Amino acid sequence: MKKIVVKLIEYGFSFNFEQRNSSGESIDVGEIDVEIHSYQGIITFVHEGYEEEFEENEQSFDHICNKIEQIMIDETSSF
Repeated sequence: MKKIVVKLIEYGFSFNFEQRNSSGESIDVGEIDVEIHSYQGIITFVHEGYEEEFEENEQSFDHICNKIEQIMIDETSSF
């Protein structure tokens, strides 16, 4: 999740991070309607109501960072 947090900071997004101890971690990025949860080796990525699940591994974190980057591009280049 640290990699995702770094990406959000890099792009200047405001977000809420919650460490839930044995219930995992959660990131909420209200301005782009993204929620990311990790729990028991599964990452759940929700954007505008569409939910995807990934195994918690380096490739998944990279994929989610790429999705965030694409969302940022879409948000800033809309006319």
